[in-house]
Amino acid sequence: NIAGRTICPLGDAAAWPVAGLPDRNKGNDLNGQSFVNKFREEFEHHITTKKCMVTIPHEWN
Repeated sequence: NIAGRTICPLGDAAAWPVAGLPDRNKGNDLNGQSFVNKFREEFEHHITTKKCMVTIPHEWN
């Protein structure tokens, strides 16, 4: 219940992984596309193994 109830934009952004991104075409309503639902397998992998599923290219380090 954080989104839309704070003057700080970081408060709204903190809720996005669970609640979904705001749908700008419908005002401030959420579009239902939560990151947790969309990338569930990656979230579960990261939680259980404490490692990212995606490897970062060596050149980026």
